[in-house]
Amino acid sequence: MADGYSPFSTGDIYYSYYSLGAFDGSSPIMEGVSELADYYRSMVTLKDGATLVASYTDGVPLVAWDFGGKVVGINMYLGVYIQATGDYQTLIYNALMFASGEINQYTVTTTATNGTITSPNNPIVNHGDTTTVTGSANAGYYFTGVSGCGGTPQTNTNQTITTFSYTTGAIISNCTVSATFAVKDGPDLNGTWQSLTGRSFGSRYLVRGSLLVSNTGNQGAGRFTITYYLSDDGVILGSVLRTGSVFRLNAGATGRMFFSYFATESLQGRYIIAVIDSGGVIAETDEKNNLVVGRLN
Repeated sequence: MADGYSPFSTGDIYYSYYSLGAFDGSSPIMEGVSELADYYRSMVTLKDGATLVASYTDGVPLVAWDFGGKVVGINMYLGVYIQATGDYQTLIYNALMFASGEINQYTVTTTATNGTITSPNNPIVNHGDTTTVTGSANAGYYFTGVSGCGGTPQTNTNQTITTFSYTTGAIISNCTVSATFAVKDGPDLNGTWQSLTGRSFGSRYLVRGSLLVSNTGNQGAGRFTITYYLSDDGVILGSVLRTGSVFRLNAGATGRMFFSYFATESLQGRYIIAVIDSGGVIAETDEKNNLVVGRLN
Protein backbone atom coordinates (compact mmCIF):
# COMPACT_ATOMS: atom_id res chain seq x y z
CA MET A 1 0.00 0.00 0.00
CA ALA A 2 1.31 3.46 -0.88
CA ASP A 3 2.37 5.66 2.02
CA GLY A 4 -0.36 7.66 3.68
CA TYR A 5 -3.34 5.48 2.75
CA SER A 6 -3.49 3.19 5.76
CA PRO A 7 -5.84 4.23 8.59
CA PHE A 8 -3.12 3.01 10.98
CA SER A 9 0.26 4.36 12.01
CA THR A 10 2.37 1.22 12.18
CA GLY A 11 4.31 0.10 15.21
CA ASP A 12 6.34 -2.87 16.37
CA ILE A 13 5.26 -6.46 15.69
CA TYR A 14 3.81 -8.08 18.77
CA TYR A 15 3.70 -11.84 19.30
CA SER A 16 0.95 -12.72 21.74
CA TYR A 17 -2.63 -13.91 21.38
CA TYR A 18 -5.31 -11.28 21.79
CA SER A 19 -8.95 -11.56 20.79
CA LEU A 20 -11.71 -9.27 19.62
CA GLY A 21 -12.65 -6.59 22.10
CA ALA A 22 -14.97 -3.63 21.65
CA PHE A 23 -16.44 -3.15 18.15
CA ASP A 24 -19.14 -1.24 16.31
CA GLY A 25 -21.88 -3.82 15.73
CA SER A 26 -23.75 -1.46 13.39
CA SER A 27 -20.85 -1.36 10.92
CA PRO A 28 -21.36 -3.57 7.84
CA ILE A 29 -17.70 -4.56 8.16
CA MET A 30 -18.55 -6.47 11.34
CA GLU A 31 -21.69 -8.20 10.07
CA GLY A 32 -21.48 -11.86 11.09
CA VAL A 33 -18.21 -11.29 12.96
CA SER A 34 -18.29 -12.18 16.65
CA GLU A 35 -14.99 -14.00 17.24
CA LEU A 36 -11.47 -13.01 16.18
CA ALA A 37 -8.00 -13.66 17.58
CA ASP A 38 -4.44 -13.43 16.26
CA TYR A 39 -0.89 -14.08 17.39
CA TYR A 40 0.90 -11.84 14.87
CA ARG A 41 -0.18 -8.19 14.97
CA SER A 42 1.32 -4.71 15.08
CA MET A 43 1.12 -2.19 17.89
CA VAL A 44 -0.59 0.31 15.60
CA THR A 45 -2.31 3.57 16.49
CA LEU A 46 -5.25 5.20 14.75
CA LYS A 47 -4.43 8.04 12.36
CA ASP A 48 -6.22 11.36 12.57
CA GLY A 49 -9.41 11.28 10.51
CA ALA A 50 -9.68 7.50 10.47
CA THR A 51 -12.73 5.72 11.91
CA LEU A 52 -12.18 2.90 14.38
CA VAL A 53 -14.45 -0.13 13.90
CA ALA A 54 -12.95 -2.75 16.23
CA SER A 55 -10.16 -3.18 18.77
CA TYR A 56 -8.38 -6.04 20.48
CA THR A 57 -9.11 -6.69 24.13
CA ASP A 58 -6.02 -4.68 25.09
CA GLY A 59 -7.27 -1.64 23.14
CA VAL A 60 -4.96 -1.99 20.12
CA PRO A 61 -6.88 -1.09 16.91
CA LEU A 62 -7.99 -4.12 14.92
CA VAL A 63 -10.19 -2.69 12.13
CA ALA A 64 -10.53 0.89 10.88
CA TRP A 65 -11.38 2.75 7.68
CA ASP A 66 -10.40 6.04 6.08
CA PHE A 67 -10.89 8.13 2.93
CA GLY A 68 -14.67 7.91 3.00
CA GLY A 69 -14.61 4.15 3.39
CA LYS A 70 -12.44 3.54 0.35
CA VAL A 71 -9.61 2.11 2.49
CA VAL A 72 -10.13 -0.50 5.21
CA GLY A 73 -7.25 -1.55 7.48
CA ILE A 74 -7.20 -4.92 9.28
CA ASN A 75 -4.47 -5.42 11.88
CA MET A 76 -4.00 -9.17 11.48
CA TYR A 77 -1.47 -11.43 9.76
CA LEU A 78 -3.26 -13.57 7.16
CA GLY A 79 -0.32 -14.94 5.17
CA VAL A 80 1.88 -18.03 5.43
CA TYR A 81 1.82 -19.77 8.82
CA ILE A 82 -1.39 -17.98 9.66
CA GLN A 83 -2.25 -17.93 13.35
CA ALA A 84 -5.55 -16.04 13.08
CA THR A 85 -8.75 -17.71 14.26
CA GLY A 86 -12.43 -16.85 14.25
CA ASP A 87 -14.49 -15.08 11.63
CA TYR A 88 -11.60 -13.50 9.73
CA GLN A 89 -12.80 -14.74 6.33
CA THR A 90 -16.16 -13.03 6.87
CA LEU A 91 -14.31 -9.92 8.02
CA ILE A 92 -12.23 -9.82 4.84
CA TYR A 93 -15.30 -10.26 2.65
CA ASN A 94 -17.16 -7.49 4.46
CA ALA A 95 -14.16 -5.17 4.21
CA LEU A 96 -13.89 -5.73 0.46
CA MET A 97 -17.61 -5.07 0.00
CA PHE A 98 -17.40 -1.95 2.15
CA ALA A 99 -14.38 -0.53 0.35
CA SER A 100 -15.91 -1.23 -3.08
CA GLY A 101 -19.03 0.70 -2.20
CA GLU A 102 -21.35 -2.31 -2.30
CA ILE A 103 -24.13 -2.00 0.29
CA ASN A 104 -25.46 -5.04 2.09
CA GLN A 105 -29.23 -5.27 2.07
CA TYR A 106 -31.54 -7.14 4.41
CA THR A 107 -35.14 -8.29 4.45
CA VAL A 108 -37.44 -6.99 7.15
CA THR A 109 -40.13 -9.68 7.39
CA THR A 110 -43.45 -8.18 8.44
CA THR A 111 -46.23 -10.22 10.05
CA ALA A 112 -49.66 -9.29 11.38
CA THR A 113 -51.99 -11.53 13.38
CA ASN A 114 -55.65 -10.60 12.71
CA GLY A 115 -54.53 -7.57 10.75
CA THR A 116 -52.83 -6.37 7.58
CA ILE A 117 -49.46 -4.76 6.91
CA THR A 118 -50.36 -1.75 4.79
CA SER A 119 -46.86 -0.46 3.95
CA PRO A 120 -44.28 -1.70 3.27
CA ASN A 121 -44.68 -5.47 3.19
CA ASN A 122 -41.38 -7.37 3.69
CA PRO A 123 -39.19 -4.41 2.61
CA ILE A 124 -35.54 -4.68 1.53
CA VAL A 125 -33.46 -2.24 3.58
CA ASN A 126 -29.88 -1.01 3.17
CA HIS A 127 -27.44 -1.73 5.97
CA GLY A 128 -27.77 0.83 8.76
CA ASP A 129 -31.03 2.33 7.48
CA THR A 130 -34.36 2.27 9.26
CA THR A 131 -37.82 1.64 7.84
CA THR A 132 -41.32 2.52 9.03
CA VAL A 133 -43.98 -0.19 8.94
CA THR A 134 -47.70 0.57 9.11
CA GLY A 135 -50.66 -1.75 9.55
CA SER A 136 -54.36 -1.93 10.28
CA ALA A 137 -56.72 -4.31 12.06
CA ASN A 138 -59.14 -6.65 10.37
CA ALA A 139 -62.82 -5.83 10.82
CA GLY A 140 -63.85 -6.38 14.44
CA TYR A 141 -60.28 -6.22 15.78
CA TYR A 142 -58.07 -3.55 17.35
CA PHE A 143 -54.32 -2.97 17.53
CA THR A 144 -52.57 -4.46 20.59
CA GLY A 145 -48.84 -4.32 19.91
CA VAL A 146 -45.85 -4.33 17.56
CA SER A 147 -42.13 -5.00 18.06
CA GLY A 148 -38.97 -6.21 16.37
CA CYS A 149 -35.90 -5.12 14.41
CA GLY A 150 -34.56 -2.86 17.13
CA GLY A 151 -37.47 -0.43 17.29
CA THR A 152 -39.23 0.71 20.46
CA PRO A 153 -42.00 -1.84 21.21
CA GLN A 154 -45.56 -0.52 21.25
CA THR A 155 -48.49 -1.87 23.28
CA ASN A 156 -52.12 -0.76 23.34
CA THR A 157 -55.35 -1.60 25.17
CA ASN A 158 -57.59 1.09 23.65
CA GLN A 159 -60.10 -0.75 21.47
CA THR A 160 -60.73 2.32 19.29
CA ILE A 161 -57.16 2.20 17.92
CA THR A 162 -57.02 0.00 14.83
CA THR A 163 -53.82 1.19 13.09
CA PHE A 164 -50.16 1.59 13.93
CA SER A 165 -46.95 3.16 12.61
CA TYR A 166 -43.67 1.61 13.77
CA THR A 167 -40.08 2.64 13.01
CA THR A 168 -37.33 0.06 13.31
CA GLY A 169 -33.86 0.59 14.63
CA ALA A 170 -30.84 0.56 12.31
CA ILE A 171 -31.09 -2.64 10.25
CA ILE A 172 -27.87 -4.69 10.32
CA SER A 173 -29.28 -8.15 9.56
CA ASN A 174 -32.46 -9.90 8.44
CA CYS A 175 -35.13 -9.44 11.10
CA THR A 176 -38.88 -9.55 11.73
CA VAL A 177 -41.45 -6.95 12.74
CA SER A 178 -44.52 -8.58 14.31
CA ALA A 179 -47.84 -6.84 14.94
CA THR A 180 -50.78 -8.25 16.87
CA PHE A 181 -54.47 -7.39 16.94
CA ALA A 182 -57.23 -8.66 19.24
CA VAL A 183 -60.97 -9.03 18.80
CA LYS A 184 -62.99 -6.09 20.09
CA ASP A 185 -65.48 -6.55 22.89
CA GLY A 186 -69.06 -5.86 21.85
CA PRO A 187 -71.86 -7.04 19.58
CA ASP A 188 -71.42 -7.45 15.82
CA LEU A 189 -74.65 -7.58 13.82
CA ASN A 190 -74.76 -8.98 10.31
CA GLY A 191 -77.10 -11.08 8.21
CA THR A 192 -77.90 -13.06 5.11
CA TRP A 193 -80.98 -13.67 3.01
CA GLN A 194 -82.04 -17.27 3.57
CA SER A 195 -84.63 -16.82 0.84
CA LEU A 196 -85.97 -13.94 -1.24
CA THR A 197 -88.61 -14.40 -3.93
CA GLY A 198 -91.01 -12.35 -6.00
CA ARG A 199 -94.25 -13.46 -7.62
CA SER A 200 -96.96 -11.71 -9.65
CA PHE A 201 -100.59 -11.84 -8.54
CA GLY A 202 -102.60 -10.19 -11.28
CA SER A 203 -101.66 -6.52 -11.18
CA ARG A 204 -99.75 -6.89 -7.93
CA TYR A 205 -96.30 -8.27 -7.15
CA LEU A 206 -95.60 -10.05 -3.87
CA VAL A 207 -92.10 -10.07 -2.38
CA ARG A 208 -91.40 -12.54 0.42
CA GLY A 209 -88.14 -13.20 2.21
CA SER A 210 -86.49 -14.82 5.19
CA LEU A 211 -83.62 -12.84 6.68
CA LEU A 212 -81.19 -14.46 9.13
CA VAL A 213 -79.76 -11.88 11.54
CA SER A 214 -76.70 -12.90 13.58
CA ASN A 215 -74.69 -11.42 16.42
CA THR A 216 -71.14 -12.67 15.88
CA GLY A 217 -69.70 -10.43 18.61
CA ASN A 218 -68.98 -11.39 22.21
CA GLN A 219 -71.62 -9.19 23.83
CA GLY A 220 -75.39 -9.06 23.46
CA ALA A 221 -77.27 -6.38 21.51
CA GLY A 222 -80.38 -4.64 22.80
CA ARG A 223 -83.31 -3.46 20.68
CA PHE A 224 -82.49 -2.37 17.13
CA THR A 225 -84.31 -1.64 13.89
CA ILE A 226 -84.04 -3.27 10.46
CA THR A 227 -85.08 -1.14 7.48
CA TYR A 228 -85.78 -2.69 4.07
CA TYR A 229 -85.06 -0.63 0.95
CA LEU A 230 -85.83 -1.11 -2.73
CA SER A 231 -82.73 -0.59 -4.88
CA ASP A 232 -82.17 -0.52 -8.62
CA ASP A 233 -78.52 -1.57 -8.51
CA GLY A 234 -77.97 -3.25 -5.15
CA VAL A 235 -75.74 -0.38 -4.01
CA ILE A 236 -77.74 2.81 -3.70
CA LEU A 237 -80.59 2.75 -1.21
CA GLY A 238 -83.90 3.66 -2.77
CA SER A 239 -87.34 3.94 -1.24
CA VAL A 240 -88.14 2.45 2.16
CA LEU A 241 -90.42 -0.57 1.90
CA ARG A 242 -90.78 -1.61 5.51
CA THR A 243 -89.16 -1.56 8.95
CA GLY A 244 -88.94 -4.18 11.67
CA SER A 245 -87.46 -4.50 15.17
CA VAL A 246 -85.41 -7.02 17.09
CA PHE A 247 -85.76 -6.66 20.85
CA ARG A 248 -82.55 -8.47 21.80
CA LEU A 249 -79.96 -10.71 20.20
CA ASN A 250 -77.47 -12.45 22.47
CA ALA A 251 -73.83 -12.95 21.59
CA GLY A 252 -73.48 -15.86 19.19
CA ALA A 253 -77.22 -16.03 18.50
CA THR A 254 -79.07 -15.94 15.16
CA GLY A 255 -82.67 -14.89 14.64
CA ARG A 256 -84.99 -15.12 11.62
CA MET A 257 -86.96 -12.13 10.34
CA PHE A 258 -89.79 -12.57 7.83
CA PHE A 259 -90.29 -9.91 5.19
CA SER A 260 -93.22 -9.37 2.83
CA TYR A 261 -94.26 -6.52 0.58
CA PHE A 262 -96.92 -5.98 -2.11
CA ALA A 263 -95.89 -3.79 -5.05
CA THR A 264 -98.09 -2.40 -7.81
CA GLU A 265 -95.57 -3.43 -10.48
CA SER A 266 -93.09 -6.22 -11.08
CA LEU A 267 -89.83 -5.83 -9.16
CA GLN A 268 -88.04 -8.60 -11.01
CA GLY A 269 -84.34 -7.79 -11.48
CA ARG A 270 -84.33 -5.22 -8.70
CA TYR A 271 -82.85 -5.54 -5.22
CA ILE A 272 -83.99 -5.58 -1.61
CA ILE A 273 -81.40 -4.20 0.82
CA ALA A 274 -81.90 -4.88 4.51
CA VAL A 275 -80.01 -2.43 6.75
CA ILE A 276 -79.51 -3.99 10.17
CA ASP A 277 -79.46 -1.49 13.05
CA SER A 278 -80.48 1.23 10.60
CA GLY A 279 -80.88 3.65 13.49
CA GLY A 280 -77.27 3.18 14.57
CA VAL A 281 -78.16 2.62 18.22
CA ILE A 282 -75.88 -0.41 18.74
CA ALA A 283 -72.15 0.24 19.17
CA GLU A 284 -70.72 -2.65 17.16
CA THR A 285 -67.23 -3.98 16.73
CA ASP A 286 -67.73 -3.74 12.95
CA GLU A 287 -70.08 -1.09 11.62
CA LYS A 288 -69.48 -1.96 7.97
CA ASN A 289 -71.25 -5.30 7.64
CA ASN A 290 -74.86 -4.28 8.32
CA LEU A 291 -76.14 -4.26 4.71
CA VAL A 292 -77.68 -7.46 3.33
CA VAL A 293 -78.38 -7.36 -0.41
CA GLY A 294 -80.73 -9.72 -2.25
CA ARG A 295 -81.82 -9.75 -5.93
CA LEU A 296 -85.30 -10.58 -7.14
CA ASN A 297 -84.91 -12.95 -10.09
